[in-house]
Amino acid sequence: IIIGLTIAIIISRGIAKNVKLVSASAEEIANGNLTIGKVVVKSKDEVAQLAQSFNIMADNLRTLIKEVSQTSEQVAASSEELLASAEETTAATNQVANSITSVASSVEVQGKNTEESAQGINEITLGITRIAENASAVAMSSAHTTEQASKGNDNIQNVVKQMNTIYNA
Repeated sequence: IIIGLTIAIIISRGIAKNVKLVSASAEEIANGNLTIGKVVVKSKDEVAQLAQSFNIMADNLRTLIKEVSQTSEQVAASSEELLASAEETTAATNQVANSITSVASSVEVQGKNTEESAQGINEITLGITRIAENASAVAMSSAHTTEQASKGNDNIQNVVKQMNTIYNA
């Protein structure tokens, strides 16, 4: 019985030692330390299978953390590119807004110039109408003067005839 008990104690100590190795490694990973080495168990029992599964799980966690880190870097790079694009879009939008403001201002100035030009043209038209009216009045006056001059010439001709008749008589 003592030999059996001694063998049982030796076997149980070996199992306990291997379980403590797996437990200590699990505790390190639970604390965020993924740099620990693989758990090495020399037995070929269930504890060895547990250690092997634990090592696979630790490797998968390392791989997962690495992939998450790489994805985070890609997201950060994409965010920077989006920020740069947003800044460019903002600058372009501001430039378009300034151009629209400039065009609106130019249209307003052209509208005022057009109004002033139209007013000037109306004033010129009025002036031309007055000139035409005055020219018409001058033409009428000139025609009347010509008619009066013609009558005066006829009267002078009659007077000359009468004087010639008196002189010859």
